[in-house]
Amino acid sequence: QAASRTQDEAVQWANQRCQEGWNLDYDGANGCQDIDLIKYYFDYLGVPRLNGYASAYVNAALPSGWTRSFAPRVGDVAVWGANVGIAGQYGHVGIVVAVNGSNIRYVATNDGAVQCTQHTVNRYNCSIYLHPVFLTYAYLDLNWRVDGQDVDGEQSAATADVYINGSLAANDCRDYYDQVPAGAKYEIKDVRASS
Repeated sequence: QAASRTQDEAVQWANQRCQEGWNLDYDGANGCQDIDLIKYYFDYLGVPRLNGYASAYVNAALPSGWTRSFAPRVGDVAVWGANVGIAGQYGHVGIVVAVNGSNIRYVATNDGAVQCTQHTVNRYNCSIYLHPVFLTYAYLDLNWRVDGQDVDGEQSAATADVYINGSLAANDCRDYYDQVPAGAKYEIKDVRASS
């Protein structure tokens, strides 16, 4: 399962749910619960949802590439097992939006208020953290040299076509700079000297 979102995008998405006071029964069962927000989050990240109550997330099979850890990172799904920390018998889940020393700030629904809100707790209050696989970027920076010399201006620069993962990204470019997914394959084709 390829990552489809960056860590920053995931945190912005979670914070946006708070700003809009999100409180939907996303899965259509039992009203708005904490797992509704997490199922929505899994859909946003483009991965299969987990089933069961929040407490089941402690040991449930994870989407491809995801891992469990006791060390939180932003964008993680924080999981409380049954009757652990702040959780009741069905457990609890939220999305970590900040890690500050021994505390985390997380976004969740059904925390004494049905709508999505932020909460701060000690990071050790939680049973486990689920680390998603996030999309990362690298920077591709092509600067053309003509006859071994740096080119000032564009009057005598060479041009070329740039392909990223087999798709044309720039046609007849003289200079190219872009953020591309880490691990992307790039090709430089049809290099020509300009008149």
